[in-house]
Amino acid sequence: MSKKGSSAFKTSCLTMAVAFGLAGCGGGDSDSGAAPSAKKQVNTFVDAAVDGLYYQAANGSGFTVNGGQYEAATTDTVTFFIGGESGLKVGAASNRDVISPFEAAGTYERAINLAILLQSLDTKESSENLTLPATLTGNISQTELEALANISLDDVETIIYFLKNIMGISDSDIVSEADATAHMKTALSTLNRGSDAAPAMFKRGSGNIIRDIYIDQYQLHTLFDNIDGNEKKEFYVHADKTLKQADFDKVRKPIRMIYQLNADTIKLLASSSDASLGSNAAASYLTCIATNDCTGATNSRFNLTSPYLYKLNNPEELTPEQALNYDGTDTKSYLPHFFANTISDLNKVVETDIYDDSDPKDGSDMQYNIYSQSFDEVTGVLTVLEKKFNLGAGTAKTAPSVRNAGGVSEKIRFIYQVDSEMGDRYVDFTGKWVDQMTCDNGEIAKMNFDFQANQVVVSGQDCGSSAPEDMSETLSYAEIANIDYWWFNQNGREAKATLTELNSTVRFCDEDNYVMGNECSAGKEYFVKWSYMPAGSDWDEGVLTRRKMRPDGTTARVSTMQKVF
Repeated sequence: MSKKGSSAFKTSCLTMAVAFGLAGCGGGDSDSGAAPSAKKQVNTFVDAAVDGLYYQAANGSGFTVNGGQYEAATTDTVTFFIGGESGLKVGAASNRDVISPFEAAGTYERAINLAILLQSLDTKESSENLTLPATLTGNISQTELEALANISLDDVETIIYFLKNIMGISDSDIVSEADATAHMKTALSTLNRGSDAAPAMFKRGSGNIIRDIYIDQYQLHTLFDNIDGNEKKEFYVHADKTLKQADFDKVRKPIRMIYQLNADTIKLLASSSDASLGSNAAASYLTCIATNDCTGATNSRFNLTSPYLYKLNNPEELTPEQALNYDGTDTKSYLPHFFANTISDLNKVVETDIYDDSDPKDGSDMQYNIYSQSFDEVTGVLTVLEKKFNLGAGTAKTAPSVRNAGGVSEKIRFIYQVDSEMGDRYVDFTGKWVDQMTCDNGEIAKMNFDFQANQVVVSGQDCGSSAPEDMSETLSYAEIANIDYWWFNQNGREAKATLTELNSTVRFCDEDNYVMGNECSAGKEYFVKWSYMPAGSDWDEGVLTRRKMRPDGTTARVSTMQKVF
């Protein structure tokens, strides 16, 4: 599906075809007589500039106007919505001179789907700006709000349904993934984002220890998702709460590479591990440790069926410690961020040339990648959102979408500085969070979580069989960790989570008083795909998205959760 005229990118003096970032445009003063506060500045949300997007920050809220402009303090975290504050929560990001959907939405797929949605909604009132329709910016009806609540940025089918059946947009005017990607890639590649300061985190000879974590998202056996056919994404499962606790603990560590920046070399430290257990290997390993049958046979409970595949840490294999030469070709190729001269150099969108990834270099595994790389100066996190295209023996990026002749996969990388080789940084849940979800009848249920020192107090509404129902309960961290909130109740960090944990997919049994390791009753097994982009200096101001899926891969419910300050 291709939108007419989509190849002619919209531009403005503010954006030079920026993909829809937030470009700083000026300053403002606090009210006289008030306590000193962070300085406000006028920013712009653009794809070109987007008018009609709702924003919310500690120091201001409203709709973007006059070419996508809004006002927020430099220290704010900004949350964005389509359809007002009760509409679709797009995501949140630390304020900076430019924010694109890659920073706000959380994953490559969500960012592209957001681009499809915004570009398709454009009313074409301006040749320079995107303008959202009045039905989503003023006097928003309950029909539109309920329809927006059913959109999941993880699921393009929900976006297409909304555009066609609620907004009345024809197939020919819905922007394709290829056009949306090309627009965003071309636009962002022309923009200088971030400051000219040198990135201190990557200073050569500093002795800084850098943690680089990988979270694979999904794989697809053709180049594009065949919505009307049988080719669907297969989701990687990183944690399984149906295992016995001891077995679960063996495979729960993340895939990680840990570097130290010495004067002469980049030292890859011994606690690094990029070894993982794929679906078959994981099933054999779990069978071995659970039943002591280590012959390679697999227990049926560990044979995940499509659309799910294990991607577990391999606890039996560590990456050997080694020294990497700064001048080495492979070092510069695999770790380009270590050589950035400015923070601006860390912010870019790249499409690589086609390369041969086969060991014999015989042309049997041709690939290329598109990735967004962005550095948040507030969180100190470099985020890389990557989509890999495997062309098989093909030599063109338009290789046929035939099963096993190609395919795609996506991953997230978070790169940040830590205090020690075994150290990490965390999102602290202590405090109050609000969870919002859409029930089957279209009504919104809001649940309040109060994460205290030794317990979690939950109140408000949950979705019952079809509608919001009042609820109130108090849980221990052990109880909440027993379901899909799998990161809680760890020694020394009962209420904290890593970025790996908050961007994982977990298998769990949604059964009262379930005991790990037991069989799960029929109809009670689910998979939850979590997504979280850190925001704010303590990393705890982002939006946590929870997509609960059935064993067949269909979505049961989507909710968003954010801390209240």
